[in-house]
Amino acid sequence: MAKPRKHRDGGRIRLTDEARKRRGAVNDDHKYAARELRQREHKVDEVKWGRRSPTPPDKTFGEL
Repeated sequence: MAKPRKHRDGGRIRLTDEARKRRGAVNDDHKYAARELRQREHKVDEVKWGRRSPTPPDKTFGEL
């Protein structure tokens, strides 16, 4: 399990999502960053295990 890195007064998280793209976020509180990282990793694991469907790809208005 990854850990959030220190970023100013809060924490920065980096992870790979279910589409194998690098994602990241910055939070004001280090504990909140750790909690959000665990939640996102759990969501990715559920997609890998087949318990949750992956998020649909982003579409532009022209593609619709």
